[in-house]
Amino acid sequence: AVFSCTAFHWMDANVVCRRVAQALRPGGVFLAMSYGLFNLTSPEAVTELVAQEMELWNRHKADQLTAWRPYADLFEASGAFARVEPVEMTLTETRTPHAAAGLWLTTSYAVAHARSTGDEDAYCADFTRRVAEASGGGPVVVGMSLTGALGQVADQAN
Repeated sequence: AVFSCTAFHWMDANVVCRRVAQALRPGGVFLAMSYGLFNLTSPEAVTELVAQEMELWNRHKADQLTAWRPYADLFEASGAFARVEPVEMTLTETRTPHAAAGLWLTTSYAVAHARSTGDEDAYCADFTRRVAEASGGGPVVVGMSLTGALGQVADQAN
């Protein structure tokens, strides 16, 4: 088995799928997963803060994110797998304000914005502080959708 999480959209899908399929044993599988936008469910003040920041962060979204295609479509288009299944699931987590801020600050576009300020560490610390203030120090509930694809190479018997 081969696994990729939150990286496949940065790669040349056709090349990766062909090379992975060649490396796998008959019947082997390749699972690539990614997540969509984080969905805040509470508290409202944090939702509003993140919406404001997203306006700044969106300027830094790479083409690979704005032109994103479902991984199952990319697997199918490669022709490398005998079977392709889309994979989807939704997760909801209750996080501390610090952990919730850290989750957003793992995104490429938030990091790019932080770097553009000239003081990445200060921006990240300030954003984390503002999330904590907006939540009143209480928990932040974050949902996320995970999507991906499972590709299986042909079994020897096929």
